[in-house]
Amino acid sequence: MSPEKRRAAIEKSVAARRENKAKRDADRLATKQVHGSLSEKVLALTEELSQLSQIKALNSTSKSLSGDYLLTAESIIKASMPFRKICGVYFLISGGAIVYVGQSVDVLTRLGTHENFRSFDSYAYIEVEKPHLDLVESLYIHAFNPPLNGDFGNGCKQAPISLKNILAMVSDK
Repeated sequence: MSPEKRRAAIEKSVAARRENKAKRDADRLATKQVHGSLSEKVLALTEELSQLSQIKALNSTSKSLSGDYLLTAESIIKASMPFRKICGVYFLISGGAIVYVGQSVDVLTRLGTHENFRSFDSYAYIEVEKPHLDLVESLYIHAFNPPLNGDFGNGCKQAPISLKNILAMVSDK
């Protein structure tokens, strides 16, 4: 064999080996990707099954402790309401009677502060625009005379606007 033919045969053999190696590398990479994605899927399914079995165990525990099953996340989210501050006049109620009338630009937060020093078992509120809070609160205090609102000692309750001034407002109109 001539040196040129021998060199061409060697180059052809080297090229074939490089091509085979490239194919093997590509096959290994594809196999890794398939195995990787399969193992990721198996891991995700295993985690999901674990969560489902935890949920079943929690549901069973919930049923035995409270007599009812846990709500689903979907049902909770569906029943949710947008969060917003509520400005208004609120009423603390105890034993079926209004015991205190107050106002706040954030009623729900204000109710939490009363929990520590006022005795009540329920509450109600009405939404009122901020400029009207004093007037509406005063009207309810004078109308209901709640025992936990302060008084002047003469039977009149303390309110942002006195009953005399409220009556004067009405007569001015």
